[in-house]
Amino acid sequence: MTWETLRRSKRTVLVVLGLIFFVCSIGWGGPFTILAPLVLSLSSLLSFRVFHCSRCGNDSFFSPPCKKCGAEMISTGSLFSGNLKLAAELSEALVCLFFSFRFTCVPILICHFLFGIVLKGQKRDRWMNVTAIAFVVFLCLPADVEFGSFHGPHWGVQRSGPRFVRLVMGMPRIHRLVERHGEFISGGCAVMGNEQHWLFVWEDFGMGEEASAVRVLPRLNTTPDQRSSTR
Repeated sequence: MTWETLRRSKRTVLVVLGLIFFVCSIGWGGPFTILAPLVLSLSSLLSFRVFHCSRCGNDSFFSPPCKKCGAEMISTGSLFSGNLKLAAELSEALVCLFFSFRFTCVPILICHFLFGIVLKGQKRDRWMNVTAIAFVVFLCLPADVEFGSFHGPHWGVQRSGPRFVRLVMGMPRIHRLVERHGEFISGGCAVMGNEQHWLFVWEDFGMGEEASAVRVLPRLNTTPDQRSSTR
């Protein structure tokens, strides 16, 4: 199988997967809303042809000879090799984080970048594949960590210790949600489609608002005079 045939087969598989994810995003939303554009953009990158120099390791979009050492360059069939692989994956990751931010993905992305510039050869590709898969998995998880009040204000009953707090998007009914969950974080009305459902909060380590900053609401079965006295 030639590189050209392999490139076309990869692109066909990615296009089919992207279309499947797109249909699923219409019906179910969630992580499919970020997986569909991610896979389709990767398939478009396979349309570019890249040449690689085995002597100096240079990658280029232009045909041989190599501009650095003058050696002949061979076609790799896609962007997914060498420094161009790192650049393409970093740009894709930053776009994904812009539309679906996860704190847990940031250290994985940093490791991916370090592996790309420190390691060489097959060892670099192996570890970059591991971090790329881990990045996509954590990007699709319905949970993340909270720092300060990054995702929004914290409502409900004051609590302490490590725990998961529900993230609610839109314009929530505060009293009803406090009765249901005890506490929640209001994420606002800007919905991207792949929001987290739970946030890990631990005020002692700055992961979430301090206990004194949490908005405490009166119980629903109190009288109006009692409610005004608690404010």
